Amino acid sequence: KVTLATGYTNSNENYIVRIHGARRVAFKHMRIQNISTNSYSRVVLLDFGAHVVDFDHCSLISGPTASSATSVIYAYNSQNGYHEPDSLTLANCIISGGYYSLYHRGRNARATGLKVDSCRIFQSYYMGAHIYYEQNASFTNNLVRFRAAPHGSAYGLYIYDIHEGKVTGNQLLGNKVRY
Repeated sequence: KVTLATGYTNSNENYIVRIHGARRVAFKHMRIQNISTNSYSRVVLLDFGAHVVDFDHCSLISGPTASSATSVIYAYNSQNGYHEPDSLTLANCIISGGYYSLYHRGRNARATGLKVDSCRIFQSYYMGAHIYYEQNASFTNNLVRFRAAPHGSAYGLYIYDIHEGKVTGNQLLGNKVRY
């Protein structure tokens, strides 16, 4: 297994892997870790219409943090005029840490084709998965386990405004966890 572990030095380059509008990118059997504990630290950043991105048997790890700007995987179109995140697949992955372990959201139109299957999502501060304004999202056969929620409650899975989605076979474990 290949390991890529580093931190960042400024808020403009706050990620380990950035997929900036790229298409058809695949990662297999990798460990990608952001060792920074600063605000806005991300492991994977997908933006500007990143399309058909696959992570298979990967470990994506960030330190725990109370900053709402921190996520292990952050997929969001940050600029007008670009396509929304499309066809992100996470299969058999470990996703650990961050305020959000997975943040996947449409902006001006629905993000499409998110597939999270047979993953283990651990140690989120607030949300294991934040899936918002989506078309055809699938979250199946995953284990989401929280550390104790320091602020009273946490969401294992937060889904809002999904069309034609599928959520089945998941386990949500932890104290005061909501979905």
